[in-house]
Amino acid sequence: MTGFLSRHQGLRRYRVGTMEEGRARNSRPDVVARWNALLTLLYRDHAITSARQVWNMNETHVHARTSAVEGRGRIIGCVGLRKPDVVLPSFASGAGACTAAFCVSAAGVVGPHFVVVDGQASGHAFVTTTDRDGGKQEKALAAFLNDGAIVRRRSPPGYNKEVFDVWAQQFASFALSYYPGEAKIFSLDGANVHLSSAVLRTLLRANVHVIAEPSKISHILQALDGSSAFGRYQPKVRSRVCEAAFECRDAGRQLNTPELMRCISAAATDDLTEESLRTAFRRVGMWPLDPTVVSDEELSKGADAPVAGTDLKMLTRRLIPVVRNDMSCTRVVAAATALRGRRHTLERARLGTAHDRSSH
Repeated sequence: MTGFLSRHQGLRRYRVGTMEEGRARNSRPDVVARWNALLTLLYRDHAITSARQVWNMNETHVHARTSAVEGRGRIIGCVGLRKPDVVLPSFASGAGACTAAFCVSAAGVVGPHFVVVDGQASGHAFVTTTDRDGGKQEKALAAFLNDGAIVRRRSPPGYNKEVFDVWAQQFASFALSYYPGEAKIFSLDGANVHLSSAVLRTLLRANVHVIAEPSKISHILQALDGSSAFGRYQPKVRSRVCEAAFECRDAGRQLNTPELMRCISAAATDDLTEESLRTAFRRVGMWPLDPTVVSDEELSKGADAPVAGTDLKMLTRRLIPVVRNDMSCTRVVAAATALRGRRHTLERARLGTAHDRSSH
């Protein structure tokens, strides 16, 4: 290895840390307090007075075959599943995996779904279906989801800047039609942001103000990352995929991509309900705005020294003038995607007043 590294001077060694270690290094009271101070200022500056103005987006990976195997494993208990091919149907091309993004508001409104399915041909996803009379027709996979949904093909299924820009443009159009006179706060996981500067401007023109949550601690601050939302959705989608797999096996057909889209849509309808979403936003303090919901126990998880006696509300209040000054400065934020360790860098973006933002 030493000889290999000496021949390739561009390579450098680095230590790969665990997610828990990263969270412990970044889950600091001052980081969380700055986050709440920034939200407080934005709520004041843009008259965020309603739950329908506060939005959060998160993504989740769905692997159909793994979900079906796990579902059957729970059903048969301790028997053990040694040969899953015996009990599972074959999976049609492109039905194996996808990444689904959900955008929800604190009022319990669910925005148009955005799904990226596995496929070599990039672009919007269509499938050819066969009718009972033998006729064939093309259908958009988005037709199996909620209104306004988009399904893209990409291999591997997941986000890069190009794909994410498509989603952001769609959400900007949605935001303009949903109470167009109101500003909206839109929070994203800081570790998985792929917004280009052009799309940031598109969102700002739609009066949508983007906030990247502090990287590696979104499990504390992100509504969709908690047990009230994805904690309920993910088991449900596994159950739906398992049921669909058994139906396909009994009918002697493959589990195809439309079946997977139906599972995603049904699970979201069942579990991303108004009450569960309202509860999720309350638990992280995004609506109503409340920094005290972040407990010392959450901040201390995995930390070398436990956090004790932190008054986040007072710390947030003291940091507001500092954060106000920081909002007028240009920042370059490095964001790492969870997909295969790839890294992306956000373009320069100005966080300031609405007038400043529109001019940059």
